[in-house]
Amino acid sequence: LANSLAQEWLQHVPATNLPGILNNYTPPNPPTGTVNADSTVFDLRVDHYVGDKNHIAVTVHYFGSFGNNQTIFPQVIAAESFRSPNYDFANRINWDLTLRPNLLNNLNVGYNDILSVGVCADEGTAAGVIPAIPGTRSNRLAPNIGIDGYRGFGCSSDFESTRPAYIVNDRLSWIKGKHTLVFGMEYRALQTKEVSSGAES
Repeated sequence: LANSLAQEWLQHVPATNLPGILNNYTPPNPPTGTVNADSTVFDLRVDHYVGDKNHIAVTVHYFGSFGNNQTIFPQVIAAESFRSPNYDFANRINWDLTLRPNLLNNLNVGYNDILSVGVCADEGTAAGVIPAIPGTRSNRLAPNIGIDGYRGFGCSSDFESTRPAYIVNDRLSWIKGKHTLVFGMEYRALQTKEVSSGAES
């Protein structure tokens, strides 16, 4: 190994701080085990009455986590990835219309927007430092190297995912004597858009 390209990676490996030849290193600040660390959650609801027959409610739910770029090894040889941005908007509009004392219509319109972008922790730091493999499709991300029983080097894979969803439902409730008749419909348009690249180097 002393006379091979391995030194280009091994020179960045930190010294061990635990006994043994396996599982012998813990970083000063161990990374979290979830992509949702340091998250922000926000909920907003506004209700408004128009006259005696119309009730309108608007609800916005937001969840987001950004830049959880934590690694075990130094960033230049890190195998981890993080998500930035990583958020979800769930918006709702509800309209209750009282047509008659015994006839009520409820209309709901919703839109979900989920965006998650996976970024390699070593992107931008390994270029020009870690050897590139000639003839590959792209050297934008450093190659991933796996060592059986040990932690590997390099992320080599990123992605972008969006999942917009549109939902509309309507429900008409009619009370007639001892009976309650309910009529309704629901429409959903669910989408998934994925862009990913990996193992190009």
